[in-house]
Amino acid sequence: MATRMFVNLPVKNLKRSIDFFARLGYEFEPHFTDENAACVILGPENYAMLLVEKFFAGFTPKSKSVVDAERGTEVLIALSADSRDAVNAIVDKALAAGGRKAREPEDYGFMYGRSFQDPDGHIWEHFWMDPEYLAKPGRYGKLEFAASGDRELILKRELDAPRGRVFEAFTRPELLLRWLSGPPGWTMSVCRVDPRVGGSYRFEWREERGSGGMAVGGTFREVTAPERFVATERFDQPWYPGEAELEYSFAEKEGKTAITVTVRYESQEARDVVLRSDMPRGLAWCYNQLAMLLAG
Repeated sequence: MATRMFVNLPVKNLKRSIDFFARLGYEFEPHFTDENAACVILGPENYAMLLVEKFFAGFTPKSKSVVDAERGTEVLIALSADSRDAVNAIVDKALAAGGRKAREPEDYGFMYGRSFQDPDGHIWEHFWMDPEYLAKPGRYGKLEFAASGDRELILKRELDAPRGRVFEAFTRPELLLRWLSGPPGWTMSVCRVDPRVGGSYRFEWREERGSGGMAVGGTFREVTAPERFVATERFDQPWYPGEAELEYSFAEKEGKTAITVTVRYESQEARDVVLRSDMPRGLAWCYNQLAMLLAG
């Protein structure tokens, strides 16, 4: 039977909705959060999926329109199952009892799902997800990261935008302020960037509901727009030993841009401190904000 419950809600402005629930104190699950959706953690094994209306519509039959919540209401109820066989068993029972197929089965390898409409037309989705996928080291949603050699950390993320736009998003202050704000509840208060060899950058963040803060700066060593740039990184209050060098590369294919960030630390100890920290999770959140910015 079901082990987790996901209530799916269509939203008109995903960022506005994220900001709203963040202010209420809710946290988000990065595995299921990107430019199309945000997963609000309501409690143990209970979640609300906030879906961009167009994305939400893709999970419903073409004969149905998405209801405007100001005038009516509708949800997608998603229940997890223990196995693929369990998904098939419950949906087959529903169809035999008079339910109607909502969509064709979907099989992504790590996730399998089927859906049906009950007698009133409400859509029920049953799905199985490989637990090893969720627990896989080196992944937060669409961000992948891995140790390399003795002192390096490699991060990778693909974005649905040409690399010229992506490069600008990493080097123009007015754009960085819109996505590199940190996790919910944080804001970037200072953003100065001079993207040329010998130029510097300075970022400062503060926690909206507390006295916490963080600041980092560095110098650009190489800049070849829009293919790559290399810069140093040192925090005002170091949380890993020494300084790091960050190499960003941007590769475009069919209108999408693959970002590879190679971070070189002064020691293996420093690299391993970062791997054990929440930095990848926080960066995954920021990259999701960037994806929304580029999609808008």
